[in-house]
Amino acid sequence: FHGNGGQAKNLIKGWSRRLKDHIVVAPQGYRRSWNISDESSRAPDTRYFRHIIRDLGTHYPRARLSGVSMIGFSNGAGYIFRLLIEVDDPDMISNAVPIVSSMVTEQYHDGTFWKRSDDGSAKYDTKGSPVTGSNILTVHGTRDRIVPYQGGKRGRNAMHLSAQDTAYHWAQQKGFKGKKIPDEDGREISLGIICYAYGPENVTHLKVVGAGHDLGEKGRKVDEMILDFIREGKIQKKY
Repeated sequence: FHGNGGQAKNLIKGWSRRLKDHIVVAPQGYRRSWNISDESSRAPDTRYFRHIIRDLGTHYPRARLSGVSMIGFSNGAGYIFRLLIEVDDPDMISNAVPIVSSMVTEQYHDGTFWKRSDDGSAKYDTKGSPVTGSNILTVHGTRDRIVPYQGGKRGRNAMHLSAQDTAYHWAQQKGFKGKKIPDEDGREISLGIICYAYGPENVTHLKVVGAGHDLGEKGRKVDEMILDFIREGKIQKKY
């Protein structure tokens, strides 16, 4: 899923080369965005996702549609969080990789996930009960000037949770009962890439030290980790 202002056609070639054993789909968001918080779109994007899955079943009848993997960048990562909250099939999304964004506070506050009753409204007014069984990998750079790593304001109105809080709340949703992993207890798995893994729940966060919104020079190593995660459903022990 592309970022705000992005184009799907720019994603197809690169990811098709990397994932030759997959059907790669890059949908185009209405007004080049996904309807999360203060974007220009108020499109019914969760319904759109369901239509995509339905159409894939028609055009590719041999596709395994109970095992979809999702990769989203920036605003596209926000779309992934929305789908994880709202898709009511626990087995549809096998792997979810939101990159360089965290949940907005409208999506999670007061210990609860939230969704909209009306996509045309900006208000998250309905409690959500995510049922996802997805393996989740979040990735974020510590010097991101678009979506702050530590959380806070993006643009004029959007407010974000921190990257590490976002991963922790998904681990809790999937059954984790312990405390959030302290920042200093992450494990360096590659130079400047710190891993925070919530074991059996298979929710993992990668902190990319010194990276901005495009992940910079460490992006290639992160891409390698993402591809392994898509194929295996976890961060590999070789890192």
